[in-house]
Amino acid sequence: MDPHFVGKVAIKAVLVSDNKVLITRSPDDPKWEIPGGRLHQNETVEGALLREIREELGVTLTLGSVFYLEQYFQGRDGSAHVLITYRVDCPEETVFQPDAREVCEMRWITKEELAGYDIHGNCLNALKSHWGIPL
Repeated sequence: MDPHFVGKVAIKAVLVSDNKVLITRSPDDPKWEIPGGRLHQNETVEGALLREIREELGVTLTLGSVFYLEQYFQGRDGSAHVLITYRVDCPEETVFQPDAREVCEMRWITKEELAGYDIHGNCLNALKSHWGIPL
């Protein structure tokens, strides 16, 4: 019998407003991503994502449903991960207060602008899935 999967769980959100999605960049990484982070022990997936959004963007939002899952191996160390991605409708009046240690840039982009950004592969796949673009 094969051993059970042992890896990290990443939870991310595709924040949607007016047919655009929010991408972010952290101060120590030239690539863009979507908001979220890692699941901690003794957290629910939903609780972890809400925590990550609060930590990164300074807001509390209502989660939608899971729409994209992916198993991947991180390029830096080859560790196994599972990505769980939620769709989150973001009211236009939302005022973000990003933590500068977590987020140095934020952009709302359209489907047509996606190709113009260097986005981490798993986040890019989630965005393509959101817009119905073949992976």
